[in-house]
Amino acid sequence: MLKIMLIGCGLRGRTWARAVKENPDCEICAYVDTDQAALERIKKEHNDEDVPGYLSLEPALRESGSEAAILVTPPQFHYEQSLKVLDNGLDLLAEKPLTEDFETSQEIVRVAEERRLNLVVGMQFRYMPVTQAYKKLFEEGPFSKPNFAQFQYIRTRNPMNYRGWVLNQYCNDMPHTFLLEQAIHHLDLIRFVYTTEVESVMAFEWNPIEWKHNPYKKDPNVSILLNMENGMHVNYMGTWISGNEGMGEGIDFRWRTDFEDGIIVQRDLFGETGLFKASRDSPELTCIDTGPIEPFVTDTRFLLEEFYQCCKEGKNPETSGKDHLKTLLTVLACIRSSEQGKKVNLREFKEEIKAP
Repeated sequence: MLKIMLIGCGLRGRTWARAVKENPDCEICAYVDTDQAALERIKKEHNDEDVPGYLSLEPALRESGSEAAILVTPPQFHYEQSLKVLDNGLDLLAEKPLTEDFETSQEIVRVAEERRLNLVVGMQFRYMPVTQAYKKLFEEGPFSKPNFAQFQYIRTRNPMNYRGWVLNQYCNDMPHTFLLEQAIHHLDLIRFVYTTEVESVMAFEWNPIEWKHNPYKKDPNVSILLNMENGMHVNYMGTWISGNEGMGEGIDFRWRTDFEDGIIVQRDLFGETGLFKASRDSPELTCIDTGPIEPFVTDTRFLLEEFYQCCKEGKNPETSGKDHLKTLLTVLACIRSSEQGKKVNLREFKEEIKAP
């Protein structure tokens, strides 16, 4: 049994609590949140009135007897909280981004390695069935010579009402908010599925402040041209403020990869309708059933299972802190590109910031 401390009891924390409660190999030993109402709500939702709740991290680390922690707080708190968790000998699963800059993220990775503790970062979209199917189809065929791709994520993210929930409000004021909170997932998926690193980026961030329905003070729109080390070119477009809110959340998702002799297409964000392929001469797409999916839940369950295997069975994590540094480096290179208005080479950028 893996004894877990849950740090952060907001909307995402409640999803993690559900995943832990449904896993027979895991249990929650402590809840931590600065909001007493949030503590009471999450304990009531999961019939955990007897599980201790803490308003600060230090007493929870001293008293709860936890072996591992899941960190679900805003990223500006991750550096200090992660080091406290690791200094107390707990394995750590932290939500993304690990931190908002490379130096502090690298320090967390270094400390985890020195203490021989597991550090997993919550890039859970890798664990969606459709992502696993996409990666397998890309690697094993039947198509060859991939050359270019389009990744589109057009969404109306109303922070005050998402499926009836109030979302994290820190995103409204956060610099580079879309890149650090949303596009980081998509850039990680591109690295993961294509099994290659980013060679260079040309990125643009902007904010249509004149739009009356726009709640964001920083840039919720991002466009990126990525050149990959395997020779592919990826055109990425993402936004949280689409021009339509009437069609549910207004999500328009499409990820298409073109090969010499065919295409792979993902039509919806979570793969609810499966994955699609077509050979060069096919008159229509063929659907590949990727199985049932409950958005934000199925992938979280799989990520928790891997965290358990890392902690109890010695498995090397797929979404390790060290691997996360590569995705974070890509995000930071996009920020640099947008700020300077020019293409950024990842190897040169890595040398400039003295990344290992």
